[in-house]
Amino acid sequence: MSLSLNLKALAQRSPRLAARLEAGGTPITVAALPWPAVPDAPLVMLVGAATPAGVRAALDAGRKLWLWERSAPILRAFLEAVDVSDALKDGRLRLACDVDLLTLSLPPCTPIVAHPLLGPRYARELAFLGAAPQRRALIVEGGLMIEELCRSLTERGFAVWTWESARLPPAELTRIALAVRPEVVLAVNHQPGLPEAIEVLAAQLPGLSLKVWEVDPAIDPVRPPATRVPRTTIYTYRQVQVERFHTAGYRAEWLPLASDPDWRQPMVLTPAEHVEFDAPVVFVGRSMLIEAQAFRRDLLQRMRDARTAAGLDPAGADAVLDQVVAAQRAELGRFVVPEKLAALAPELGAFEAGIGRRSDPAMLAGEIAAAEHRLTVLANLGRFGAQVWGDAGWKPVERYGVRYRGPAGHHQQLPRIYSNGGIQIDIGRLYQSDIVTLRVFDVLACGGFLITPHTEDLPALFRVGEELETYRTVAELCAKVEHYASRPDDRARIAAAGRARVLSDHTVRQRLERMLG
Repeated sequence: MSLSLNLKALAQRSPRLAARLEAGGTPITVAALPWPAVPDAPLVMLVGAATPAGVRAALDAGRKLWLWERSAPILRAFLEAVDVSDALKDGRLRLACDVDLLTLSLPPCTPIVAHPLLGPRYARELAFLGAAPQRRALIVEGGLMIEELCRSLTERGFAVWTWESARLPPAELTRIALAVRPEVVLAVNHQPGLPEAIEVLAAQLPGLSLKVWEVDPAIDPVRPPATRVPRTTIYTYRQVQVERFHTAGYRAEWLPLASDPDWRQPMVLTPAEHVEFDAPVVFVGRSMLIEAQAFRRDLLQRMRDARTAAGLDPAGADAVLDQVVAAQRAELGRFVVPEKLAALAPELGAFEAGIGRRSDPAMLAGEIAAAEHRLTVLANLGRFGAQVWGDAGWKPVERYGVRYRGPAGHHQQLPRIYSNGGIQIDIGRLYQSDIVTLRVFDVLACGGFLITPHTEDLPALFRVGEELETYRTVAELCAKVEHYASRPDDRARIAAAGRARVLSDHTVRQRLERMLG
């Protein structure tokens, strides 16, 4: 009821905004945190449309408000939650959404009050208020490294607008892009359809380019774009992916991961923090167990369907998958799942080819094997007092002496855990024996001592034995943990050299310089 009343009132003053909000978008939920005090001024601008009750209270207290919200679905949810139609009609409340901010002309000295949760997220868009910034960029919402890339873009003089590609319809995304007029769009991880959308936009924004930094493993195969996409360059952290993207029709380059030394730096812990974060052996990350269980259900169903279509007993799928995982368990130095799956379940390939686009079955099986491997490695470190931060999938290893510490906050807790002076462990995915993980760069940036799997790319980026340590087997890992446990001076020396290497060669700023040419 509130939505229809509010949209009707809004349409009298801002018909275009009312029409945009009526079109909707993917709804999202935002915590309704209490608003800061709204000052008693002739006009106050509020940033972020969460906590509708706070806005209603300020109106009832006699305030005149302008309310700007970047996300149309959040502003629509606001109008659904509270009736402000009276204030919209008489002008005590004026609404603005997304790129309305570019033409918003605030009276001088108007106080700006930001929602405690959304305000910090929208800080970069507020840079568009006032004088038009000369250099502009769009960054696609979602994924690791987004905040780090935005910080580096800002340092280079860009004003950065967030593009909510997963929540807004194509027409809205186009309208925002044409209003912002960016020279570059940055995205973390390849999103099918985005390169084609950039080509369409380039008809009106001729200098536009798309830079994609692939930083996460993908279980879907690389597929060709629907059209030529010369304005897109994909920078991938896996060298093997470069040729796959080239074959599919993309420009691609190898670009390893990196760290942001402003957020990842050595921390001097308080006595209370030492109690909270100190540990002799540490791993921080997902167990992958919960995801692996879902992947197993999906893959087994697909294998049963394939066996049924081939005239085989579908009940045999479980045994085949167990054999594939067991084969990988015996070959930790090499990813054998694809060949074992093809040999033991030849009917699956033909069946999947007939269905069309779905996630790669070998990658699903690889995730299952990788989760088992992570749990096995941690279980073997229980006798050294290992502690793990991450999801609840780690609980099964507690029976082996590992202490599960719960989740770790990305910005606040991680630097403190990595700075605790203990032995930091890295456990990569079995099917990525080539890469250097983000954990490596972040631990070293924080001055932590690290033992990481020996991968193909590692010697090109770090000096093994001088800036970090490596292992090839669980037995070798345990031996090195035992060796370095009683050598804190060696750990400190290697950790200092590792941090110096990250600062000199492996920062997000340097990666962005490469992407921007």
